[in-house]
Amino acid sequence: MSVTPRATTKGIIARLKAVSGVTDLVSTRIYTNVPDNPTYPFIWVDMSSQGKFATKDENGLNMELRVNAFSEESSPSEADNIIEQVVIALDRQESNISLDEGAFLHLQHSGLYDKFKNEPKIWQAVVGFDVITQ
Repeated sequence: MSVTPRATTKGIIARLKAVSGVTDLVSTRIYTNVPDNPTYPFIWVDMSSQGKFATKDENGLNMELRVNAFSEESSPSEADNIIEQVVIALDRQESNISLDEGAFLHLQHSGLYDKFKNEPKIWQAVVGFDVITQ
């Protein structure tokens, strides 16, 4: 049985919460559903299923992961620092992430990175990862 996007997201969040470089910046404020009036800074994790992955010997899912960092600062440096720690925690770290079902075949930074100002003092930075699970 192949892993689901939900199980993959759960494993990703557990990994982020286990890495001190991330939690030193956001504590445990890592969400799939951001609460009303959140405390800043925080991370929002968004996983979308892109389709099936198959080779001669393996079947799974090819997904796209977006990790968003939100900061309530006058400059983007805090959001940038969070994203930097997210990349360190996740990029090619398949063996350090446990899943309740299935397994990672591939978890790699896709090259996507962007940042922008949402409100006068809220910065958002986003980074993307390519994910293949079985």
